[in-house]
Amino acid sequence: MTVKVAAGTGGAGTRLLAGASGVGFILAICGSNAMTPLLPGYMDRHGFGPAAAAVLFATYFVALIVILLISARGPLIRHTRKVLPIAFSTAIVGDLVEIVGAWYPLVLFPGRLMTGASVALSTGAAAAMMVAAKGEKGRAFMATGSLIGAGTGLIAAILIAVYLPWQLVTVYAIHAVVMTICLGFLFAGLRAAPDLLALGRDPVPTVGQEIADVPSAHTGDLDVVVEESRSRDPGAFLVGGLAWAIGALAVGAMPNAILATGISDSLLVAQCVGGACLIVSMLANFAGVGLRVITSLPSVAILLAVGWSIAIAGLAGAFSR
Repeated sequence: MTVKVAAGTGGAGTRLLAGASGVGFILAICGSNAMTPLLPGYMDRHGFGPAAAAVLFATYFVALIVILLISARGPLIRHTRKVLPIAFSTAIVGDLVEIVGAWYPLVLFPGRLMTGASVALSTGAAAAMMVAAKGEKGRAFMATGSLIGAGTGLIAAILIAVYLPWQLVTVYAIHAVVMTICLGFLFAGLRAAPDLLALGRDPVPTVGQEIADVPSAHTGDLDVVVEESRSRDPGAFLVGGLAWAIGALAVGAMPNAILATGISDSLLVAQCVGGACLIVSMLANFAGVGLRVITSLPSVAILLAVGWSIAIAGLAGAFSR
């Protein structure tokens, strides 16, 4: 089964809609790391143990994985113009709920679920909008946008948590304001480009039994092939789940362990240890290295080694003080 979506005309409205979609997607990814440097603060204020903090951090992945598995079948692409505003609004509500979590710890868990839901919903919807509007340029943007958002979000969250007051509130408030502005631009873009991915106006999306055409860089056609029967490889799900779990452990739990064991009392050092690999990967991809060089396991191993070298150097500096 092929869902075929036509590209926009490339006018000002289409550019505005594509820009708001892409920027909003990156901001949603940024919001997923807003909580990362705040976990030690929650442990101190609410008495969370390491296990509770890890569960809170990982709650994000529950909503993310469930929604991505559902949307992988393709139905949400037909409702992109509705899904994207819902995704951005969910991110804003999640921020507000997590602000309340500074005083009422139990609401942190549904707030974290909302963050995961916003990222999962915006992933497919923003990808459809960007590819339909910009063709291969949009596809390339989405390929790197997730990593850029994760890296910049972590950096911004760490700096805000370390250097600005009201640690458990400020980062969410800033993110909510920025997301609200982006949502306003998204609504303006949807109004300025009413035909882009509109079910009632485009002659597509159409659903047929034909084989998908090759996507065109000029027309920006988006072809999503949804097979009637999917082969489910348990090994693939296991590897994916382990990858997410290891990432969550490194970025979320490791800084808490460093602070709790007294290896370092610096929140900045502890967060950089966990985030070094992510930040290095983001910088490499942003510079184009990820598109041209990182094509084999040895090159990936080298990049990870660079990240962990930075982390070890930071710990060594902390020990020497």
